[in-house]
Amino acid sequence: MRYEDKLKWLEDHPPPCIHVHMDPAVRKEWVKGYRKDPAFKDKGKDTDESTWYHGTRFYKDKNGLLYFRDADFQARLCVPRNQRNALLSQIHDSPAELAHAG
Repeated sequence: MRYEDKLKWLEDHPPPCIHVHMDPAVRKEWVKGYRKDPAFKDKGKDTDESTWYHGTRFYKDKNGLLYFRDADFQARLCVPRNQRNALLSQIHDSPAELAHAG
């Protein structure tokens, strides 16, 4: 794809968005977790939201959180291995019972 075509494509096809709010201390632990997780440590290097194009699957936001674009180009937040149990517990045990009832 020519550079000019890529720019035009980006204007017409902005990446889908996901909004994530996280305590700064927790976010810092996630960013550290990505560096230690073999599945993620080499992902998203030299990519960010502004350099996204349709062939890029992994990218990092301005805070260092890592995202994966699925087959429908929907952004999915990557959860480092060292944070999975804490996240599942928080979701499962929350008063809103976000995972399921019971």
